Amino acid sequence: MTNLFKLYSNCILDSNWQYYPLSSIGIEVLSDAEIGKGFITSYLGKGCKNELKMFEYINNLSDIRIRHIVSCFFLGVAIYYKCSKIQNSINALLSTIHANPKETTEERFLYVWMLICLFHDLGYVVENGLALLKKTEFDDLMKMFPKRPKYIPKLFNKTLLKNYNKFRLCRFGVNDHGIVGGIKLYKDLCGLREVKEKEDSSHFWGKSLENDFCLAAWTIACHNVFMAKKGNQNEKCYTCINLSSLIYNNQSREINLKDHSLLFLFCLIDTIESLKIIHNFNLLKIISLEISTQSIIIDYSNLCQVMKEEWEKKRKDLNEWLTNVKSSNLGKMIIEIL
Repeated sequence: MTNLFKLYSNCILDSNWQYYPLSSIGIEVLSDAEIGKGFITSYLGKGCKNELKMFEYINNLSDIRIRHIVSCFFLGVAIYYKCSKIQNSINALLSTIHANPKETTEERFLYVWMLICLFHDLGYVVENGLALLKKTEFDDLMKMFPKRPKYIPKLFNKTLLKNYNKFRLCRFGVNDHGIVGGIKLYKDLCGLREVKEKEDSSHFWGKSLENDFCLAAWTIACHNVFMAKKGNQNEKCYTCINLSSLIYNNQSREINLKDHSLLFLFCLIDTIESLKIIHNFNLLKIISLEISTQSIIIDYSNLCQVMKEEWEKKRKDLNEWLTNVKSSNLGKMIIEIL
């Protein structure tokens, strides 16, 4: 097994993560939020994505949120390259979607993964009330949002997303950061593409790129929509706001690797990403990971009891809604890649 500090260090030092060439960076990109923000800005800037209106939200994100975003990006890249089953499933999905004709499948993954990870939590600025989103704007963004593509589970559709956002507004008084982030990203990216296609000949800006935008935006929009077990405190709310399809009895796995490979990988990464759980960068040295074709094993047995219990909750949750997750003892989880 490799501790997470080494895993990240090796991934960062390896140029395989680079869709756009970027000067060398170090592990500090994970420990220092300002360095992390600089990395996001520089990397997205290579493809003009820092010109998006919603990119301004990055200045209002917390330090731990910035570090989580960067950590998700590199952890996902590492698992993509080390787990052939995940890599092959994602490559098979991407090969069916027409976008940039000059790219290899691997380059397509790096491009879409960049969009998903580096934008997935920017909607928190709206959710936390630091940026205003009027209902009329939300409705306009949702009208422009494309219909559910085939690589997203049938459970999800635009009506469900609208109703789930209504639930978040009614129950918690906030817009959902995933839904807002997804629909706003799609609109902003399409607008940027139309402008750049006329003036930027150094990058590909063809209309087929909107297929990649759709993939990234739908993945972001769905990633924070939670199922509710029967008897859960939200069951009555879900029933009231026409979200009964999200209520389940024993186990509910709507997302699978074969049909929804990128959403599967992102949901897995967003759940197990360590900095969001432990906050302390130095503790990455005592958490170990072993990645194989069939499984991902995480050993967190050296953490304190409170943090081990946090991981144990993650294990049980993943087992209910995503894939089989076993525990050989308190402090180790075995995630099966089905």
